[in-house]
Amino acid sequence: MTEKTPAEWFYVLTAEWTFPDAAAPDGRGTVQGVLPGTLTRWEVMDRAYQKFRRSHRLAGEAVQLTVTLWSCEPNTMT
Repeated sequence: MTEKTPAEWFYVLTAEWTFPDAAAPDGRGTVQGVLPGTLTRWEVMDRAYQKFRRSHRLAGEAVQLTVTLWSCEPNTMT
């Protein structure tokens, strides 16, 4: 069965991060937003992940992210 394409996706991504080499303090954070329904859930997840890294200034490969909450649902708040 094929899922109906929504007009928009609402997403939330919460994660904790650690730096194995202790180059920076560990932390946690959340991003959320709305993206077009033309994207797949995987594309929404990828964009949320990139936004999370930018928003929390987590550049480079030395950071380890552990996702603690991921939600991607059709946006009903329009």
